[in-house]
Amino acid sequence: ERTVVAVAALPPGGGKSTLFRRLQEAGWQVASSDEERARGGSFDETLSRVLRSAPAVCYDKNLPDANGLSKLCRVLRAAETRHGVRVRVLLVAPRSLRHDVMWARVGARAATDHALTQHIEGGAAKAYEIFNAVFFEPSRKALSSVHR
Repeated sequence: ERTVVAVAALPPGGGKSTLFRRLQEAGWQVASSDEERARGGSFDETLSRVLRSAPAVCYDKNLPDANGLSKLCRVLRAAETRHGVRVRVLLVAPRSLRHDVMWARVGARAATDHALTQHIEGGAAKAYEIFNAVFFEPSRKALSSVHR
C-alpha cells in the first residue's frame, strides 16, 4: 500500500514545497514537477518510479482545479495497475487563499528557483499573468468545491 499526499487549490507561493520538504525530512519521498521540469525529466515517470518503491509519497505539483485532480487520479490509477499496489490519497486544501502573500513569495524567489519566479522571460508581468490566470483564479474558484 502507498500513501500519497497532494495539495489541491493552492497556487504557487502557498507553501506546498515547504510542506513537502518537511515531510521529506520525516522520510517521505517527493516527486516534484518543478524539479523534473528543471532536469528535463518526466514528472509522471518519476512519480511512477517513486510509487514503485516508497510507501509514503508527496505529489508536489499544482492542482488548481478539477482538471488537475482528474489527472492526479488517472496517473495514480495507472501506477496502481502498473506496479500492482494500492494507492491511498490524502488530499490537503487550504481554508483560504491570500493572494498578496502568495504573490509576494513568488516575487521573493531567486532566479535559480525551479518554481515560478518573476525572473522568467517576460518578467514580473508575465509571471503574474501565469500566477493569477493559470493558478490563483482557478484555485480560488475550486476551493469551495474541494471543501465539499
